Amino acid sequence: MMTRRAFGAVLVALTGLVVLAGPAQAQAPSAPTAVDTSGIPGWIWIVVAVVGLLAVIVVGLRQLKGRGKD
Repeated sequence: MMTRRAFGAVLVALTGLVVLAGPAQAQAPSAPTAVDTSGIPGWIWIVVAVVGLLAVIVVGLRQLKGRGKD
């Protein structure tokens, strides 16, 4: 079974990929409407980005305070 710290690291990494990949695809010159063609509404990308950012902040604060110990 994964430790809490390892699970948190994997979760943050996956969230980071989702947050970075969605808007990055939309801004690519070869695919200006990648978000529109994916079938996922724009407001969902915004919610995912905000939740991902909050997750990174919370995990970082927990690591600094020492709460993330296994």
